[in-house]
Amino acid sequence: MWVWLVAVAVVGVFVLAILVAIAVPTFLGAKERADDRAAQSSVRNAAVVVKTMWIDDAAVVTPETMHDIEPSLDFTEATSTNPQQVSVAVDAVSATVAVRSVSGKCFVIRIANPAQGGSTNTGSLPPREACYAASASSGMIPEEF
Repeated sequence: MWVWLVAVAVVGVFVLAILVAIAVPTFLGAKERADDRAAQSSVRNAAVVVKTMWIDDAAVVTPETMHDIEPSLDFTEATSTNPQQVSVAVDAVSATVAVRSVSGKCFVIRIANPAQGGSTNTGSLPPREACYAASASSGMIPEEF
């Protein structure tokens, strides 16, 4: 009888181990996708700020003026290191915003000034690349998000 109970316990532990082995990678993949979505949300919000400033009053777009419109994000001309920090590069014809995800991926949106046609391009940079808006549009891999 004891042998039977031990065999049932071993099988139960074995089944539990298999379930854990299936669940852990699934959970980790879901967490990475959620981290990427948070960064994509930040970069889209930053793009809306740029478009709003250009359309409403043709204001000079700088990290400081962008922060006045969207105070929940940290706008900078330096490299983005987290989903709340947005790297910004603006010139007369376009603006580029980039955000680094917790997973390491960099999401980029390049917006043309409405006076220049107003097109928008989205993409990403490989995890090893610096998430820097001033150089991001040249190495951007097109991606819809």
